[in-house]
Amino acid sequence: MCKDMNTISRNLGDDDDPENISIGTIGRKIVERILMELYCNIDGSDFFRERHNKNVFPRYYKNIVHAVALNDVRDFLINKIKYKLSEVVEDLKLVLVNAMSYFEVSIKY
Repeated sequence: MCKDMNTISRNLGDDDDPENISIGTIGRKIVERILMELYCNIDGSDFFRERHNKNVFPRYYKNIVHAVALNDVRDFLINKIKYKLSEVVEDLKLVLVNAMSYFEVSIKY
């Protein structure tokens, strides 16, 4: 999944619907770029790739209503037919908001 992102972002092309993230559209390229940046260039992103194990973090699931991880966003992108750019952005925000809501500031992630 980790590639040279500068090459990918040079040719975004033209698209009338920025919400459309079908294969080959600007929206799709933007989302793929964001995910590659998060997966490849952010230290500690592996902590956000999978949903936390319920046995290890039982309180997490009591406090967090909708748990989502980077791999969920990736899987939605691959499998969901009507996934919009704004939904991807909201899901990525939710990954981070959930972490900030649950974990203390002293935890490095």
